[in-house]
Amino acid sequence: MRLSNENESLTNDLCQSRILTSSSSHSLRKYLPNAACKFVCTQIRMNRLPKRGRKWTHSEKSFALSLYHTSKKAYSPLQKLFVLPSSRTLSRSIHNVNIQPGFNANIMDLFKIKVNSMADQEKLSAILVGEIAIKKFLNYNPTYDIVEGLEDFVSLGKTGPFDDHTLVFMLCGLTKKWKQPIAYYLSNGPTKVHVLQHLVIESVHQARALGLKPKIVVWDQGSNNRAVTQRLGVSSQDSYFFVDGEKVFLMFDPPHLIQNVRSNLKKYGFTVSGETVSWSHMEEFYKQDSATPIRFATKLTKKHITLPRFANLSVKLATQVLSHTVSCSWDIGNGETKISTRRSICYRKLWTDLHQNCKVQFLLTSRLNQDCLGNLFSVIRGKGVHRYKPDCREFKTAFRKTIVDAIFVAGEGTNCQEDVDSFLFTLELISSHSAPSAIKSRL
Repeated sequence: MRLSNENESLTNDLCQSRILTSSSSHSLRKYLPNAACKFVCTQIRMNRLPKRGRKWTHSEKSFALSLYHTSKKAYSPLQKLFVLPSSRTLSRSIHNVNIQPGFNANIMDLFKIKVNSMADQEKLSAILVGEIAIKKFLNYNPTYDIVEGLEDFVSLGKTGPFDDHTLVFMLCGLTKKWKQPIAYYLSNGPTKVHVLQHLVIESVHQARALGLKPKIVVWDQGSNNRAVTQRLGVSSQDSYFFVDGEKVFLMFDPPHLIQNVRSNLKKYGFTVSGETVSWSHMEEFYKQDSATPIRFATKLTKKHITLPRFANLSVKLATQVLSHTVSCSWDIGNGETKISTRRSICYRKLWTDLHQNCKVQFLLTSRLNQDCLGNLFSVIRGKGVHRYKPDCREFKTAFRKTIVDAIFVAGEGTNCQEDVDSFLFTLELISSHSAPSAIKSRL
């Protein structure tokens, strides 16, 4: 009898909690954003339940994981102010999310499910390729009885040298804002040219096997990337190569190109219409402009000209030096010839192909850069203390955490523009499709 009364009391409390949460949610939506409204409703619902009777949804755990990964130290005081999942609950929620080098079979199976619900134009995609430096570190993984920290190209072999670089492949939409990392490889130094060429072509095959339409590969101007570009027969006039008879365009990351233009201007200078333009002209222009009470180039500072340590890596400084404002000011103040750049041939040919063959009415040029990949690297480096150069174990852990985060925020001062693209997969999908057998099959 007593147990029946307790069950009835708990049932009534639960019903009242649902009614209160439902009515509160309806009222809060008028004043709060959707994410804030969900958080407040979760607090109302969980505060009415006993500690051991709280059941967290996958979206609530994903949100908490984002807070936890952003700062473990801040998560503890937040738990005292709000009802949040314990760190143990969060650890269990991603325990089955197994990510290993190569194209993960579980991730690719999930991709097929997502692609089947996409419209034809939503399947148009770009392949982003980039490398991040990591520390040499050897680690034994007792769960799968493997040694981690050696160069690993999966089907191409696992060799002896310790890894100190990670090569990452990411897919992103050309007409819709979605993104998803699909593979990473561990290498000793920058990936060798013949291996990189094989993996780029394999990434195109993998994307097509999913039902996607990869139209372009975007990467930086690393020496190995330039060598592969030449081996594929890509040039300024023919900015594409063929995979199984279909065109795939290839271009260098525009922000990196801007950096290189600035660096070459500073180091070598340019010849335009028979006239030499050197960095000394920029220095003299800044000296004269900064001495006037009303300046032409207001954003130009001493840092742009002297380029102290690490300033040469800033895209912002490079674009401001080569900006239209500085160009016009130079033209007005010094009477020098303005430097103009031709439109990218790759942009024009890609637009023609998409417009004629895929009926695309506009080209989102902001999709044709590595910002999504750069922000991924920024978040990975920010997951923990002293992670600017993580080892292979730390990279794998951070990579796994990143792809299930509900909140994707790059660190302050990042060299890439913040993107609002969303990952295709949720924690619920990845957890349900990840299994240890998938790892055992490749050992």
